[in-house]
Amino acid sequence: MTPELKQLITIASRQMEKQFAKKGVVRPMWHAVAADGQEFVFLSPCEDKDQCVAMVHAFCDLRDIVRILFIAEAWTATDLKPGELERANEHGVETLPQREEVLMFAGEDKDGNVVAKRTIIRSKGNGKRATLGPLEFVEGFEGRLANLIPSRLKGTVQ
Repeated sequence: MTPELKQLITIASRQMEKQFAKKGVVRPMWHAVAADGQEFVFLSPCEDKDQCVAMVHAFCDLRDIVRILFIAEAWTATDLKPGELERANEHGVETLPQREEVLMFAGEDKDGNVVAKRTIIRSKGNGKRATLGPLEFVEGFEGRLANLIPSRLKGTVQ
């Protein structure tokens, strides 16, 4: 992860905190930076996750994207017990007892990828709006959101 990607995530985190405080929700969105410095911020182009990732991958190739960030609310779980991974894959992570609701930032640049998260803290029964915990970084991840920048795969990003 380059310092530029970490900075992009940090800035996005501050902006999303304002939006989350105001609206209580963050819609899935992307922030892409082209090799010429042009920036693109857009909502996810479709509902189907695989189709959306395919479209964003094509966009990255067409626009010579060198840094990209996906932002969305998500469920996560760690320390899964035997059988829980299969359950999560079949029924969703939100069905697991040790799940955590987060605002996720999945970023990629020429040096690799990183996930950062902010835990969504919901106060039960007092009518207060949810808040976000501190920003936490976790380097490296796998899945449909990894390897979106085609030039990274070819090793030609400068």
